[in-house]
Amino acid sequence: TPLMFFPMMGMAPSGRDWPYNRFDDIWAGIFSKKIMDHLGLGVINGSPFINHKKASKPSENHIKELSAMSVNETIWRLVDAVKLTAKTPKGCYLELARKVKFPSGSYFTKLKKAMVLWSNLF
Repeated sequence: TPLMFFPMMGMAPSGRDWPYNRFDDIWAGIFSKKIMDHLGLGVINGSPFINHKKASKPSENHIKELSAMSVNETIWRLVDAVKLTAKTPKGCYLELARKVKFPSGSYFTKLKKAMVLWSNLF
């Protein structure tokens, strides 16, 4: 659980949209995979518990995802470049939040703070 923080996406509590949308699960996966590889852990799952049959509009999804597509190519490289030394999932997550050199901007400043707040819940 300490590894599965989903970054802020879509509509913010203030009513303003975050600058990125629909990549929360992808970025959470990038962060957790980095840490799990470092700790020598793995995730194994079987068939999904839920059969997702929601109607979706690919053209609308593309528009929602557009702002994060190019940033995603940067994010995974920046996360991959971090050298972790901590020995626990929580410790690694805190270390990742502090060490990753996210792009500049208020979103990524808030994301770092949110990652630390999340970790400290455990």
